[in-house]
Amino acid sequence: MSSYVQESFHNKFNQFIKNKQFESAREMLEKNGDIPKNIKLFNLGYLNYSKGNLVQAKKYYELAKLHGMLGSEVTKSLEKINEELSITSFEDQYTSYENFLFTYKTLPEPHFYLGLGFFLTVFFIGLVKKWHVLTLLGVCSIIVFGYYRYEVEQYDFAYNESDKLIQRGPSVIFEEIGVLPAGGKIFYSKQRNNWRYIEYPEVFRGWINTERNDLK
Repeated sequence: MSSYVQESFHNKFNQFIKNKQFESAREMLEKNGDIPKNIKLFNLGYLNYSKGNLVQAKKYYELAKLHGMLGSEVTKSLEKINEELSITSFEDQYTSYENFLFTYKTLPEPHFYLGLGFFLTVFFIGLVKKWHVLTLLGVCSIIVFGYYRYEVEQYDFAYNESDKLIQRGPSVIFEEIGVLPAGGKIFYSKQRNNWRYIEYPEVFRGWINTERNDLK
């Protein structure tokens, strides 16, 4: 896409947003196949932010980062959303392990195979050259890589759409043990009807009802 066409597209997209023609803006993004994936994701984030859908905006901005958009614009956009959602302190409670799991789960599929291919290459080079340290490093890396792949596949990933009460069990008869704020990233495992059990982050481990808006 030439710089002129890109600027024209950008101006038209912003005009749709300004006029609150959100569906037209979305259709414009979806129909244009020349836009890089990370730019498209960022624009979807901006579109959802303009609509007031902060959780979806956060999701798209984070996906834009994972697809290689590392500039200050996306960082500032995420900081602004976290501030508006009041979840900055919430995300500060994630452990390094939990942050790694969240990143690993949302990593684009090609990145996973690229990493696996790299470690396999290291292993085979070490094997052929009889460099035992390199071979061992390759084996250990593949095991760790596979373990985390197995670990994250056990859970479903979601962005929490609205503030939810956390119960000790899958029913309102159980004790309320906390509040999961909107915009929070969670891994959940067990499901009972409309109830999901949060595995990570551990500080919010418990059951939430996905169909109920607890804190209006």
